[in-house]
Amino acid sequence: MNWQKLCVAGLAGLALVRGACPSPASKAEMHKVEAAWKSPSKGRDYDKVVVVGLTDKADRNAVEDRVVALLAARGVTAFPSHDGWKDRKKTSFDSFNEFLKLHDIKGVVTIEVDAAEAGDVQQQVAAVANENFSEVVEASWTTEDVGEDVVVQVTLWDAANWKPMWSGTSDTLIREDIGPDGIADFASTTLLEQDVL
Repeated sequence: MNWQKLCVAGLAGLALVRGACPSPASKAEMHKVEAAWKSPSKGRDYDKVVVVGLTDKADRNAVEDRVVALLAARGVTAFPSHDGWKDRKKTSFDSFNEFLKLHDIKGVVTIEVDAAEAGDVQQQVAAVANENFSEVVEASWTTEDVGEDVVVQVTLWDAANWKPMWSGTSDTLIREDIGPDGIADFASTTLLEQDVL
């Protein structure tokens, strides 16, 4: 057998072995939407959004920036909230609303990491219909440690009337394992695959 045939045979064997071994899934692929809720009034396109990370302060900018980049790669215009809402405790919602109007923002996406609770996940997600954006954000300022078992909840709010339009929650995750990139990957994949935006 000459050298060329040996190389071809070796490459073919390598391809067979590689094909038999599953490639590692990304964190976004491993964690799918466990439950989702959609407002019956959701109708228009949300092709211009602000991303608000309701995560640890240290992770917030990283999560927001990564989600913005991943959405932009798929043609969605997105801004990180830290561009126009530097200190949420001191900056009023009025100034945030001015930022939204200035950029003609259609929707606001919140990404929240919360304790995984037992019970009807679909019912918990549907409860977002009765929530208020400002209360959700304020609650994130004082959230206690959520523990090891967490879920990521992604919610789209209409920027014109602050009504929730869609919400989805991940399966249970280990907080230490997912990290800011995993949170961002789950959020952006969910928004795009569920045709939320």
